[in-house]
Amino acid sequence: MAQQQQANGGPAEKVDAEPTGSSSAETTTSSVQPGALARIAKTVHMLLKSKNRVASAAENNEQSEFMKKHGLVQKRTEVASDEASSGAVVAGPSPSFIKRLAGFVIDPSQNVYYWWTTFISLAVIYNLLVVVARLVFNELQNDEWTIFWLSCDLLSDFIYVLDFLIHFRTGFLEQGLLVRDLKKLAVAYIHSRDFKISLASLVPLDYIPTLLNLRWPPFLRLNRLLRIGRVQEFIVRTETRSSFPNVFRVGCVIFYIVVIIHWNGCIYFAISEWMGLNNDTWVYGSGNSQSLPEGTEDSLLRRYVYSFYWSTLTLTTIGEVPQPVKDVEIVFVTVDFLIGVLIFATIVGNVGSMIANMSAARTEFQNKIDAIKQYMELRRVGKELEERVIMWFDYLWSNTHSLSDEDVLKTLPAKLQAEIAMHVHFETLRKVRIFQDCEAGLLAELVLKLQLQVSPFVY
Repeated sequence: MAQQQQANGGPAEKVDAEPTGSSSAETTTSSVQPGALARIAKTVHMLLKSKNRVASAAENNEQSEFMKKHGLVQKRTEVASDEASSGAVVAGPSPSFIKRLAGFVIDPSQNVYYWWTTFISLAVIYNLLVVVARLVFNELQNDEWTIFWLSCDLLSDFIYVLDFLIHFRTGFLEQGLLVRDLKKLAVAYIHSRDFKISLASLVPLDYIPTLLNLRWPPFLRLNRLLRIGRVQEFIVRTETRSSFPNVFRVGCVIFYIVVIIHWNGCIYFAISEWMGLNNDTWVYGSGNSQSLPEGTEDSLLRRYVYSFYWSTLTLTTIGEVPQPVKDVEIVFVTVDFLIGVLIFATIVGNVGSMIANMSAARTEFQNKIDAIKQYMELRRVGKELEERVIMWFDYLWSNTHSLSDEDVLKTLPAKLQAEIAMHVHFETLRKVRIFQDCEAGLLAELVLKLQLQVSPFVY
């Protein structure tokens, strides 16, 4: 019985034990499996999140680099650099600042160099106009003018010396890159023609008599005129920067004429003094009723004004001037007439070409309009459509003064074309709803492909 019970109980216990063990295993599995899956899911989620973060950072970095490439964050960068530089100034000069200052090189394409050429040009123009006048008109050499001329001479010479030193730190382009090696810049400048001219213009011949307390002739400052090339450089740079280059060119022609008339008038008065004032009816004086009428005071202003007036009439070959009497006077007047003919031809040619250049774009535009009108008349286009076409051309000229942006920008390299297109059209394109979620690179490609077409009363 016991064995039977044991036999019956054994299987019973075994049967009971198996479900118990199975239940325990299932319980253990059910308790372990969700935790493992959670950890795996969490790990996968972290990996995906990290990957997305890296991809987002890479995309942002790529777009940031793209925006920097096309200059769309230039202002922000400049502001940050200005703040950093202002902070550096407040904190005091750092070793890195001193090091940068020691290796400072001027870029000729920057505004600093342009404004410096303006200052040196003013100094050269001062010498160009004043030296010959002081040489001819003795009244300008009186003691009452000494302090004034000495101050002006010292100031202009100081600018000359600064310009000489600045040339040693003025970079130049070599294979499209700005050379910043100070030794290389110095060697290149010393072996250049400008170095010899600058050095010759700085020879202080006029200060030697001053140190010896002697009166010196003003022609000792004529070597300062060797820097006339700096004025020409200023003119060239201003033409490229000016929004009205043709107007500036006309002003330059007038300036050249005034300088020539000024020098010629001074030479006329010098010949008059050499021949003797009041000597005949051609030289300046009472014998020449045109130069010094009866009752007119013979002053410095009167002498210069009449000399300038005589020079203007002679070089422009207009008006009546006294006839020369002596051989020297005849030769001088003949040379003046020849110079006047050349000047007149130069003026007519330059002004004519300037006017042609100023109206060239309008002439080309008008020719295209005339061609369109002839085409519409030939094809019998309706009056209403013809008016719309003409209105579009008028609108196009009044707003752009050209037919297409492509004609204006085609001479620029591809990189500059892309930057200009981005600056002009990028923000407008981003405001379009279908382009708001697009990457900057795609918008850049669209900007380069699209062309602006606007017609009045259409949109």
